[in-house]
Amino acid sequence: MYRLAQFDVTRRFASPATRLAAQIAFGLACTGAMLGFLMIIRQWLALSGPFIFIFPAVLIATLYGHWQAGLVALFASVGAMWYLVAPNAEALNFQETTPSARAVLALAIGAILLFLAETFRGTVARHAGARDREIERCEVLLRELEHRTRNNFSLVASLLEFQRRQSTSPEVRKALDQAVSRVHTFADAYSQFDTTSPEGTQVDMKSYLARLLDRVSDALFDGEVNIESDIAAMALPSKKAVAIGLYVNEALTNCAKYAFPEGEAGTISVTLRPEHGGWRLTVADNGVGDANGRSERTDGRSSGLGAALFQALAAQAGGTHEVTLPGTGRRLDLVSGG
Repeated sequence: MYRLAQFDVTRRFASPATRLAAQIAFGLACTGAMLGFLMIIRQWLALSGPFIFIFPAVLIATLYGHWQAGLVALFASVGAMWYLVAPNAEALNFQETTPSARAVLALAIGAILLFLAETFRGTVARHAGARDREIERCEVLLRELEHRTRNNFSLVASLLEFQRRQSTSPEVRKALDQAVSRVHTFADAYSQFDTTSPEGTQVDMKSYLARLLDRVSDALFDGEVNIESDIAAMALPSKKAVAIGLYVNEALTNCAKYAFPEGEAGTISVTLRPEHGGWRLTVADNGVGDANGRSERTDGRSSGLGAALFQALAAQAGGTHEVTLPGTGRRLDLVSGG
């Protein structure tokens, strides 16, 4: 039955023209087979409803030759019945029949339709079961991959932290601190994956950024700087979420370096809101602003490594990087167009 359900008269033909020719030929063949079967049956039964044989012919043509073959079989069968069978109904022994003959005919046609329907139903059920088993297997593998990925990130972070503790150079320790923070940003994104969403690996930005802000606040600030957040409840694809997390991480690191030197007090505001079909991320501080003379201009372009990194992260997130210098402090915006 499985091979019968998989049969397709067009499978061996590559070009559209040859496939169409095969479909037309198959539709006509189904019509001819129907007429031949009809002529055989009428040797034993007086038939009053020869048009009933059209239905299995059209069904078989459609199942194995697509709708084109079914359409050919439909018109060819009706035409044959109209022009060949109906005018010669009496000569061909098509006349009023007994109830038993009609019952036998109905049973024969019903048996054909039942066989074809059960063949295709069973095939569809087997394919659906195999698909469900494969989906379940992939979900298990995905959960295992995510678990191992999180463990690997934790291992990398632990190795970097160990190396930082072994170093006596302030510059090396600071660089390793930044590396550890970036690794944790990746790990946090993986821990927020929502594999049940229709799009797959989506990240809940509210909880993801909340964890990131807590971690960065403890690592970079000693309680003198307050981080305020207003994160909308929204989910984004993992690639964009990681880029946004790294963007926030770099922005807060810059605030710790430049906005509040020597432990000065201040406030940093982090917001993420939907806007015009997209979203806007803002990181603003009330620190010293541009007093340190950094070369980054208000259009966000600079030859410096930091500005280039912000631009790269913005591109990965599908947005644009904007810098504003208000009267006090500095404001960074990452804006998505949709």
